[in-house]
Amino acid sequence: MLTRLGCDKDNAGWVVTDRTGRTSVAGVWAAGNIVDPRAQAVAAAGTGSSAAFAIHTDLLDEDVDRAVDQHRQAAAAVRQPTARQCQCQTAYSHSHKTGSPSMTADAPRPVDSVTEQTYTARVLQAERPVLVQFWATWCHPCRMVTPIVEQLAAEQSGRLDIVKVDLDAEPGLAAQLGITSVPAFVVYTGGRPVGSWVGAAPKHVLEKKLASILGAGSDGR
Repeated sequence: MLTRLGCDKDNAGWVVTDRTGRTSVAGVWAAGNIVDPRAQAVAAAGTGSSAAFAIHTDLLDEDVDRAVDQHRQAAAAVRQPTARQCQCQTAYSHSHKTGSPSMTADAPRPVDSVTEQTYTARVLQAERPVLVQFWATWCHPCRMVTPIVEQLAAEQSGRLDIVKVDLDAEPGLAAQLGITSVPAFVVYTGGRPVGSWVGAAPKHVLEKKLASILGAGSDGR
C-alpha cells in the first residue's frame, strides 16, 4: 500500500520516515515493522504512538489556524458594511447634518511587543492601566486568544494599554516576573500588578475580568 502511494524507500526496502513516522507523501505516516511480522506489535507500540501524536499535532495546528482565520474574517465582515447598510448611513447623514453615529465595530489592531529593555517605560511607567499578555508561538491557546486581545486593544484604546511579551524571545523577563505558563495576563496600574490570570477565554470573560480587576483597584489581585 505504502509503495503504491509513492512513499520513498531506502536501499533495504524500508519506507523512509522521519522520527514521527511522516513519509515523503504529504498526509501519510508509517508505523510498525513491515518486514518482520513477529516484531510488528512491539514496533507499532512505539512508532505508532509517535505517528499518532504527530498527526494529532498537525490536525490541531490546522484547526487553530482555521479558527483564527474565521475569527478575523468575521471581524472584517463586521467592519465592512453591506451596500444596504451604506445606503442607510447615507440617508441618515443627509437627514442629520451633525453626522451619523458609527455602525461598525472597532477594527482589531496588532498589539505591541515589549522587551526587557522597554518593559519599564511601557508598563511600569505607563500613565494608563496596562494589560500584559505573555505568549509563545508554540502555544495553541495563545494563538486562539490573540484576535480577541487585538479586538480589546482597539476597543479599549485611550483607557487601557495592551502589550505582549514573547516567552521565547524574553526568557529573562518571564523568569523575573515568575511567568511559567501561557497564555498569562497581568494587569498593572501605577506600575504595580493588581490582577492576573492564566488561560485563554472568550471575549466577554476577558472583559469581565478586566472590569473586576480595574474596578477593585489594588485589591483585585
